[in-house]
Amino acid sequence: MLGIQCKRIESNSVGYKMDYQMHSLDFEEFLWAKGYDGAFINELLEHMQNVKPLGEALVKCGYDLYYYKREDSTLEEDFFVRTASELIPVEVKAVGGRAKSLHTLIASEKYSDISHGIKFTAGNIGYKDKIYTFPYFCAFLLKRYLKKW
Repeated sequence: MLGIQCKRIESNSVGYKMDYQMHSLDFEEFLWAKGYDGAFINELLEHMQNVKPLGEALVKCGYDLYYYKREDSTLEEDFFVRTASELIPVEVKAVGGRAKSLHTLIASEKYSDISHGIKFTAGNIGYKDKIYTFPYFCAFLLKRYLKKW
């Protein structure tokens, strides 16, 4: 730096040092830390413990559910939900899977009001190829999530 030499200065502790053992948060503590109230946490835990059927959870959220099967192919979709601006196909997978029909609906120009889809599985939250993936127990949160779209 233009002929300036810096000296390394040793640091001396001032005061005292106390060691703390840190533990990770469990899921309920994480939700508290994020500001969720007790009623919300209890509802979420109930869904996780009871593993309620997904269709029932969506109906309780106020959705009318629609099933689609194209007669001239194997294309079928478990549910559709509608927001103010689009139609969203919802696929339910017992095991993680590719969701071929969901990909076909999103990619097709025939279905202009479908731009992405939602897949519920026993797995984790994710996003890939215009498909949002959620664990089953998050089904009751779908309406809240879609309000942001």
